[in-house]
Amino acid sequence: MGEGSAAYSRRSGHRLQLLCSDLSGIPRGQQVPPADNRIPTGRVAVLSPHLDDAVFSLGAAIARASRSGSTCTVVTVFAGDPESTAQCGWWDRQAGFGSEGEAARARREEDRTACGLLGAVPLWLPFGDATYEQTVEDGQIWDAVAEAVRDAHAGRRAWRRPAVPDQLRELLAQPVAWTSLAAERRDRQAKHRAALAYRSQIPLFGRGRVEALGRLLIRRVALYEAIRGGEAVAWLKEP
Repeated sequence: MGEGSAAYSRRSGHRLQLLCSDLSGIPRGQQVPPADNRIPTGRVAVLSPHLDDAVFSLGAAIARASRSGSTCTVVTVFAGDPESTAQCGWWDRQAGFGSEGEAARARREEDRTACGLLGAVPLWLPFGDATYEQTVEDGQIWDAVAEAVRDAHAGRRAWRRPAVPDQLRELLAQPVAWTSLAAERRDRQAKHRAALAYRSQIPLFGRGRVEALGRLLIRRVALYEAIRGGEAVAWLKEP
C-alpha cells in the first residue's frame, strides 16, 4: 500500500495505511469474498489505540509486510504514562497492576516483544484511555497522533500536514466493505506468537480470568481467520 493511505479497525480504531480490519471477522450474514492479496509496502504506520490492538487485529498483515521488506511502525495512542503514580484504571487493576505507571511500563514491554516478533517497531504516546481521567483535550491527542504518524514515516508525509486530524476523522466515518486479507501460515503463526506476548492481558480474555481460557480464545481467533481466508479488512480508498 502506498504513501498517503490509511486504514481502520472497527474493533479498535487503529489504522494500517489503506487497510481496515476487524478482529471479529466478516460481519454475520455477509458473504465472504475472495481473499485480498495486496501487501502493505514501503513505510507502513499502524495506528493502534491500546497496547495489543494492532497485533490482535492485523498481526498477520504486519508480519507479512515486514517480511516483504516494508518498514512497519506500530503507533499506540493510549500507551499510558510510565512515570505516573496515579491509581490504575479498572482494566489495568484487574490485570494486577498497582499504578498507571506500573501498568504502562509492563504493557509497553509486552508490546515491544510482540512487535519484535512481527518485525515491527513500537512507538508509544503517553495518553491514558477511557478508564483513566482525561487530562488533555481531544485536539491535543489528534495533533500527537499526526506527529507520530509523520515520525513513523521518517519524514515522508502520510497526509498533508495541516489536514491530518480532519482527514482521520473523515476516514473513520466512511462506510466500509469487508473482505479477507490473505496471509501465509508463517504470518498467522507469527501473529499467534505475538498475541501470546501480552501475558498480563491473556487472563482477562477468559471467563473468570483463567489464563488457559484466554489462550484458547486467541487460538480460536487464529483458527477462525485461517478458515475464513485471513484477517477481516476493508479498504477505505483504493491504493
